[in-house]
Amino acid sequence: MLRRVHIRIASVLAGIACAALLSAAFAEETKEPGTLTFTVENDVVSGQDRHYTNGLRIAYVTAPVTPNALERMLSKDGDTVRRSFSLSQQIYTPEDLFTDTPDPDDHPYNGYLFGEASVLTERDGRWDLYTLEVGVVGEGALGEETQNWFHRTFDFWEAEGWDTQMDTEATVNVSYDWKGRPWAEGKIGSLDAEFTPVAGFSAGTVAINARAGGMVRIGPELVPNFGPARIRPSLTGSGHFSKGGSWFVFAGVQGRAVAHDLFLEGSFFQDSATVEAETFVADFQGGIVAEVGKAQLSWTYIARTKRYATQDNGGDQFGAFSVGFKL
Repeated sequence: MLRRVHIRIASVLAGIACAALLSAAFAEETKEPGTLTFTVENDVVSGQDRHYTNGLRIAYVTAPVTPNALERMLSKDGDTVRRSFSLSQQIYTPEDLFTDTPDPDDHPYNGYLFGEASVLTERDGRWDLYTLEVGVVGEGALGEETQNWFHRTFDFWEAEGWDTQMDTEATVNVSYDWKGRPWAEGKIGSLDAEFTPVAGFSAGTVAINARAGGMVRIGPELVPNFGPARIRPSLTGSGHFSKGGSWFVFAGVQGRAVAHDLFLEGSFFQDSATVEAETFVADFQGGIVAEVGKAQLSWTYIARTKRYATQDNGGDQFGAFSVGFKL
């Protein structure tokens, strides 16, 4: 009975988030369309099934809006202001999925279901992204149901240790992300090339970290584009892109100084399985983005260094695919 209640709570939260997303999509009546993006992240492309094993995200970025009182505080005169709404799920598991008593030194089981509301300000190729993130972890996040449904559908084994995940708990986090104007621009043959710096931080019950890095893009006649949509804590793009036919390849790196990671160290408010988080984690990524008419497709391959001290199988690799549409 309690489990069904948790599922209903999560379903209500998901419905509220979807309603907010759809209402935002139809609230803007400007000539420039908004952008709807779907993102999938999974480690199947690397032959792994462990740790951060799956991520799903649907997001909507509005057309430029007239700033409200809060948005005027976060922007300057002349900035282009957009709003973003998203719903995401992430799934974390240990390496050994075949036991109902997982190794205490391996990654704990956990699911995370969350919505985000963001303000995006842009000026001359630079942007600032302010995000409020609210969600649930534990049983109510439906990680077990999602993973085992997928595995049953494709005739894979089912994970046996989900009963060890933490109890359902509400979460809140705030984040700030900054992408500057290109620090270096040039030519490689007939192609444009640029390097763009990034930085940010997150604080709350899910993650406390500070991060910095950069991205190189190479392509014909580059226009401002902040990279493909990703799911935090990855090197994230804005979700907004300019219509037109273009493409570019990219490579990036982001380092994070980690003060707290709920998925490794557990909650501030309940006892659960934990491992010792690494203080510094780095992501290395590369991929390609193609814009065709009103659509943008991207593919990214990510290599992530060890996230916890007893992780004895090296870092992790996973892929990310996203497709965005101008509505």
